[in-house]
Amino acid sequence: MSQEKSMMLLLLRRALVVLASVLVAWGAVGCESSKTEGGDLRGVFDRKPVASGVSASAVATAKPKGSADAGPRIAPLTRKPPAGPCLPPSGNPVAKLGRVARRPACRRARVMEWQDENGMPRYACLFAHRKSSERAPLPLVLFFHGESDSPTAVHRKTKLRRHYGSLDLTGDPHHPGFLILAPQGRRIAGRIAFDTDHVSVANVDVLTVDHFVEVLLSEGIVDHRQIYAMGESGGGAMAALYAMLRPRRIAAFGTYGAAPSQLVWSCEGRPPPAAIVYRACDAVTPCADVEQWLGARQDARAPTLAVRLGAGKATEPTCVLSKNRCRVKKGTANHNRWPKGRETEMLEFMSRYSLAGPAGGIIE
Repeated sequence: MSQEKSMMLLLLRRALVVLASVLVAWGAVGCESSKTEGGDLRGVFDRKPVASGVSASAVATAKPKGSADAGPRIAPLTRKPPAGPCLPPSGNPVAKLGRVARRPACRRARVMEWQDENGMPRYACLFAHRKSSERAPLPLVLFFHGESDSPTAVHRKTKLRRHYGSLDLTGDPHHPGFLILAPQGRRIAGRIAFDTDHVSVANVDVLTVDHFVEVLLSEGIVDHRQIYAMGESGGGAMAALYAMLRPRRIAAFGTYGAAPSQLVWSCEGRPPPAAIVYRACDAVTPCADVEQWLGARQDARAPTLAVRLGAGKATEPTCVLSKNRCRVKKGTANHNRWPKGRETEMLEFMSRYSLAGPAGGIIE
């Protein structure tokens, strides 16, 4: 009898061990499930972009995929671009330009120079990590500054350089990091800006960017499949304009404080993917205008990451429409406040996409 009891106790212990293992495994799965990026709807945007008026907070609070516990970076999705350009021509070139903008004083950057077709000196700053040449070819991020600013905004206003030596945008451990090319605008109506009203492949600012990008491509340091455009305010409008005029060059684009809803995609298929960051209270680019643009992108089924912010880095559930809560002074300050800390989120969304096709010049 004692032997039977011993045997029963042994079997009972084994059963308890098995049960405990099952519970531990179940708990691990449950714990992992609780860490799942429930608000990360970026994959869903391939099918159903964020709608106008829909809260972007769930998307905006998603954990960046490049974070330490997010797992290995996956390779970008390759998409076949349309022939382009994909915007109907409109507007005219700027008739009167001010004095030439000075050469930008970009710290620890290579200043590139060129003379455009009007004979005007043009500049761009190339920000590259010291090990970039060893890791080339690398993705290229075009950064378009806002009005009355310069390429120095890259290190004055953003945290882009904090990531350009390590952030993986390729899914290939041999090519970590990226390059930043910041073109400088022209003096238009008393401000250093880009001519976004001239929607044309002959836009001088567009041709200037073409030249600088082609120089870098010829040097073999840029991966032609992963060139992205991003910018703030009028620079964001320029990023969108360039992406749609050069769909065979730009894989995706990102904007902050810009609402170029007048740009109507004219090619077959969906417009290029975009990461669109904006503020609930903005006196320069109203929140409602941005969401009108988001609505148009939804109708076109364009892959979109939409992030609506308050005055800082936190998200806001709705636009602030009351003039008492969004006075001009506050809304202007919000507009001029680049969303530091959101760069990684924007870059990682854009880097989910790459272009198919051979390297070389632009195919119109």
